[in-house]
Amino acid sequence: MTVSFVITVPFAFSADRIRIGLSSFTPINAALWIAEDKGLFKKYGIDSEVILIGGASAGGVSSLIAGDVQFLGGAGGAVISAGLNGADVVMIASIVNRGVQRVMARSDLKKPEDLRGKRVGITRLGAASHLVLLMMLRTWGMSPNDVQTMQIGSSPAMMAALEKGGIDAAVMTEPTFFFAEDQGYRVLADLADTDIYYLHSMIDTTRAFTRTHRDLTSL
Repeated sequence: MTVSFVITVPFAFSADRIRIGLSSFTPINAALWIAEDKGLFKKYGIDSEVILIGGASAGGVSSLIAGDVQFLGGAGGAVISAGLNGADVVMIASIVNRGVQRVMARSDLKKPEDLRGKRVGITRLGAASHLVLLMMLRTWGMSPNDVQTMQIGSSPAMMAALEKGGIDAAVMTEPTFFFAEDQGYRVLADLADTDIYYLHSMIDTTRAFTRTHRDLTSL
């Protein structure tokens, strides 16, 4: 989908450098890195810079709204939440429409109900990992009050917190959840195996930018 995003836009582009932010460093976002490294943006007249913002999807949306980046690659949930709260954001393309997170837990937690009262790590409130946790709790017939939601910051940080006993479970992305499984942690849920349609990875921008840069945002 990223290649399509690049090759279908016209040749008359603005000379300004376009900054494309990534909310996290995961294989899902690799398409944008590859497009830049292979010169695909430059081939079609786009002077681009792909940067890692951090702060999960919520942090990426904040940077997009602030104008620090013109495009954002990341989860759709945070963009939808921001839009519902009046932010000038819009999705223009989808890369992955299924969630790829897994809920990883200590080996002694054998079923979702065992999470009651336990500490579950996410990146931050409002981020993709938080939304996935809320969706899975609902699927399991549980409420957010049934667990202690802990803001940890990243999947590697959650792995470290699990190993130190700071949390009991976590919503992780690849490749960290592979490492967690190798270390004996249990997969309580794999979002990719569910029938939940989830805008996991999108290309986002602002409506204001689309109005002034039709050449860059029309597919």
